[in-house]
Amino acid sequence: MREGEKFVLLGPSGCGKSTLLKSVAGFLPPAAGTLTLDGRVIARPGPDRVVVFQEFDQLLPWKTVLGNVVYALRVARRMTAGAARAEAARFVAMVGLDRFTDAYPHQLSGGMKQRVAIARSLALDPRMLLMDEPFASLDALTRRRMQEELLGIWEATRKTLLFVTHSIDEAVLLGDRILVLSSGPGRVRRILVNPAVGRRDTPEGQAVVREVEALLA
Repeated sequence: MREGEKFVLLGPSGCGKSTLLKSVAGFLPPAAGTLTLDGRVIARPGPDRVVVFQEFDQLLPWKTVLGNVVYALRVARRMTAGAARAEAARFVAMVGLDRFTDAYPHQLSGGMKQRVAIARSLALDPRMLLMDEPFASLDALTRRRMQEELLGIWEATRKTLLFVTHSIDEAVLLGDRILVLSSGPGRVRRILVNPAVGRRDTPEGQAVVREVEALLA
């Protein structure tokens, strides 16, 4: 991966996408070979890699939207209470939830919970943001809105993004490059450079969709 790019792992269920992401996160050792970041072997989780999972229940239910982000900053970055609140408020606003800072997780929709998880992850200032099918459980309209919001957040932060999905349309909308995996056991079919990022419904985007469909056929 290149610094600042959106790199998508795409393939059918069971091909090893999430396993590979968890190895990059340091949760699982690779079955073979090594994974490195800045020339250093990845052997364990670290603050330079933060994961957003598919599940909505990633938040502390007894803390507010702002409190969830503040808590992460206080623990991981050892910030003072005042500095943590200011930094948390900035990222909560970035994901469009500044009117919900005092809401609790049970008062939020699934998409809003995912936005809080993204805000918390970005506030930790990681080198890489790892996203494991974060929008898969959302309804179609919310999913599309979250995809567009993620593109806007990336424009504002330029964080290196590793994104796992089994949706061809999502991969073409989001990925600067797309690594296409075959069905399990997963094998790399091709790494595609995507000229249609954010323009899935254009002729260029549909051409990439057809190319990926042919690789997975």
